This record gives sequence, structure tokens and C-alpha cells, in this order.
Amino acid sequence: MSDRRIERLYPSANLLAKS
Repeated sequence: MSDRRIERLYPSANLLAKS
């Protein structure tokens, strides 16, 4: 998945995805 895309759509989800 594109972390950059998620970062723009869901800045909070970015933290969960990195976890």
C-alpha cells in the first residue's frame, strides 16, 4: 500500500500502519 496516500487520507492511520 502507499504510505504517502494513507498519510494524506488518514494521518492517524499512518501511525497504526507503521505499528
